[in-house]
Amino acid sequence: MAGTIRPGRFFPIAAGYSTAGRSVYSANRADPAAFIGNDFGWRTKFASVGLETYVGDVVLLGQAMAGQTEIDPVANFRAITDFQSAYLLAGYYFGQFRVAGRVDVLATQANDNRGGRGPGEHGHALTLSGSWTPVRWLRLSAELLHVDSYNGNRPAAGIRSDASEVQGQLVARFFF
Repeated sequence: MAGTIRPGRFFPIAAGYSTAGRSVYSANRADPAAFIGNDFGWRTKFASVGLETYVGDVVLLGQAMAGQTEIDPVANFRAITDFQSAYLLAGYYFGQFRVAGRVDVLATQANDNRGGRGPGEHGHALTLSGSWTPVRWLRLSAELLHVDSYNGNRPAAGIRSDASEVQGQLVARFFF
């Protein structure tokens, strides 16, 4: 089947003062049964709301998103995945230093046109980060990320469905 490229829709709405808010609705209008080469269309639509505000010297950022992706890669089979995510970040600047903490939550639910339901996925993440800019051309950063998640498809790959992972990184950025 030949692919057709159709423009999507993107509707941002923003308001601001000391508190800034933003909402977005996006729908790419792809045909989930269309193929271009070996790639098939993913029809995705989502709504998102975000907020940025200050409590004293602490900046708070948050966003929530919900949507759906649909694919139709073979005859008589269509899969729809609903997804949701949200985060809240608190950050603080003091002199050459900045620190931040972030909490994320996520979930997906898979369904198909035959009445089947996939195992879905859900989880949360916690992030702590800090950086130091001793001179204008150098930033040193450290980050620690902890993710707890469940994905019912993992046992098919021989791994546990529950995962708890920790990752740390140290970064030096040079600005020219």
